[in-house]
Amino acid sequence: MKEETKRLISEFVQNEFPKIYNISESKKIWKEQSERFRDFWENKIMNSEGKLSEDEMIPAIQILDVVGKRRNEQERKVQGVAFTNIYQGTWYKMFRGLKKDKKVKTLVDKLLKSTSDMEQTELLNKIREEGTNIAALTGENGTVLDAMLFAFNPEKNISAVALSDRYRIIDFFELGDSQEIQNLSWGERIILTRKMIMSLNEKLGLRTDGRGVCIFLYSDEIKRLWKQQMIVPVEKEKKGKIEILGGLQKRGHLVGPLINFRDMDYGPTEENGVIFLFSKITGDLGIKIVSIQKHFPDAEAIKYGDDGRGYKVYIEFEFLSSDFIRHGHLDQMRKGEPCDLVVCWEHDTQELPKEIGVLELKEIIKSLPKETT
Repeated sequence: MKEETKRLISEFVQNEFPKIYNISESKKIWKEQSERFRDFWENKIMNSEGKLSEDEMIPAIQILDVVGKRRNEQERKVQGVAFTNIYQGTWYKMFRGLKKDKKVKTLVDKLLKSTSDMEQTELLNKIREEGTNIAALTGENGTVLDAMLFAFNPEKNISAVALSDRYRIIDFFELGDSQEIQNLSWGERIILTRKMIMSLNEKLGLRTDGRGVCIFLYSDEIKRLWKQQMIVPVEKEKKGKIEILGGLQKRGHLVGPLINFRDMDYGPTEENGVIFLFSKITGDLGIKIVSIQKHFPDAEAIKYGDDGRGYKVYIEFEFLSSDFIRHGHLDQMRKGEPCDLVVCWEHDTQELPKEIGVLELKEIIKSLPKETT
């Protein structure tokens, strides 16, 4: 890390971080929210019969997910653990699937109540083996279980829930080697990265808790330092394929990160790539595009709910979610232009109105099949 970067971080820790995070206030909020999540877990998942209703699940999802459905002003005050990029309907399927599967929910129950890193590691690996048929529960990033761990025990856990983000944080702050960590078991990765990120407390002199560490990491000033968009060179043509336009390699074109997702080798580097990638997952999301236009918003779609009915949705495509602000779309909304959902490659701002949903493609494709049949 460059000396100038170290200086900027040190100044932020001393001067700005105390202004944006009040540890005593946060502990009070999360004590109450954790009690509500524990109550939901015990009374709706572990110890009840019958089908879960959406009304029973929505309050728990609000605690887990910053962009979980909020129906009124009171619910909009609920602090979510993180931007999970889990679709609301997927949360419903996950909890319903978990409730039905006695073996897996018993493992998850033990995980949430365990205070041993070793035991949690073993339980995570068992859940990964047993719970693959439950929607999003065992996604590669560990998002769902990490969010549940924090909601159940905020004193011990961190609210940076995606392993992909944890790896970048570890590399940037020189806490370890993320490549070596990725060779470990899934459970080891989740528990070890949690421990390493908590070590920032001592390394940077934050003097805070797990929530505070993550508020620090996801503040605009700090996040832009570690969450740089990675660009990699185009790989050469594989042998055996017909080669055309062979001289293009000399131009030094760049592509996004390797994703190998549904015949799309590389992630987007601009808005058109976002549109193309989104078109590959609309079926997974229950969305039908009606029209795409040049003016704001970019698209009109139909979103099918669990009741089978279709609802009109207005969508804006952006490479970064912060581009929505830079492009002046908030002003357009104030003038009456509609927008329900921002579809982006990376969600990098917390400044969007709460009534706008955000779909971060970089994260959601990790919970979807790489190929379709």
